[in-house]
Amino acid sequence: MVIDIDTVPQAKPRYARVGDVLGRYRLEALLGEGAVGSVFRAQHVDLGRKVAVKVVSPELHDRTDILRRFFNEARAVNRIRHDNIVDITDIHDDHAEQPYLVMELLEGQPLSRAIREQAPMPPDKAVAIIDQMCDALGAVHAVDIVHRDLKTDNVFLVGDPDTPQVKLLDFGVSKFLAADEAALTRPGELMGTPQIMAPEQIRGGDVDHRIDVYAVGITLFELLTGTHPLETTDL
Repeated sequence: MVIDIDTVPQAKPRYARVGDVLGRYRLEALLGEGAVGSVFRAQHVDLGRKVAVKVVSPELHDRTDILRRFFNEARAVNRIRHDNIVDITDIHDDHAEQPYLVMELLEGQPLSRAIREQAPMPPDKAVAIIDQMCDALGAVHAVDIVHRDLKTDNVFLVGDPDTPQVKLLDFGVSKFLAADEAALTRPGELMGTPQIMAPEQIRGGDVDHRIDVYAVGITLFELLTGTHPLETTDL
């Protein structure tokens, strides 16, 4: 008897869970979830080193074009090796298995929490944070990568709370999703976070590095005032 493999139902990949072992990394705790997948605190089973593992959602496993862009962006950003960009230490991009990234584990807090707890901040501290953000963006824009979703949840503060070091997260996430936006969204939906989007991004027009500059301006306003310049729920 000949079995046509194409007619045999294939098991669908499931969501990663705490306790799973991916490669040499055991997932210990869920740190967050986003458009692409979930981020876990993990430990290398042999070396004991603590890391963060970002696991791609099962819904994207069969989208080889999207996964390719995702990992290409990760490689490109990681080659910059900038002090203000989260370091990626390993990539598993086998589409037949569970695709994931391994990143440095950051100890600190997202800028969104710092704004809720500390804003309005002293101007010198706010400018120090923005200066580090701009330094990292300048390096990334130089290789033609645009963040597109530079919300304060994607800005992490580590080290001394009074003089924190900035780490930017999730470069390229919205960019590669937007390349196939029509297939991934329903009519009227937007990719990214509307509250920090430049007008041309909201209109669906062509965008470049200037939309990240716009988001930095929004962030500076929030740091100095504790409020958003465009408080609305109508977006």
